[in-house]
Amino acid sequence: MIFGKLDFSDDGIKSEKNKGKKIKALLTNAEKKKEKIEKLKSSDPEKAIAVEEKEKWKKAILLSENKKLKDDPELLKKSLKRKEKIKKKSAKEWQERKERVEERQQKRQKKRTKNIREKKKGKMDHKKKLAKKKGKIVP
Repeated sequence: MIFGKLDFSDDGIKSEKNKGKKIKALLTNAEKKKEKIEKLKSSDPEKAIAVEEKEKWKKAILLSENKKLKDDPELLKKSLKRKEKIKKKSAKEWQERKERVEERQQKRQKKRTKNIREKKKGKMDHKKKLAKKKGKIVP
């Protein structure tokens, strides 16, 4: 037993997860499989039954290994729809946020220009008062 060295190498062990697989791609694959089996049923029923049996066994083995099956077109459509809905909601919220920020900036800019104008007017009034007091301007 060596305590100073730790082996973190994979040694060829790779996870078989669907990393990066998009829902659309999974959906098209599931639909293609379904169409392929339908074509086989019409042309060669015995081969179609064999293919279906093979698929059932594959699914059973994957389920026994606690793997998630992502081959049901209805569920994939549902999850795709949910994902699109979330995306739209997020875009809407972001747009609203941008509008609020713009509105706030405009209000602040208006307030700033108003304050500058008032200060300028105040300075001019003060100068006029001083000029009247000194007698440079006749009231």
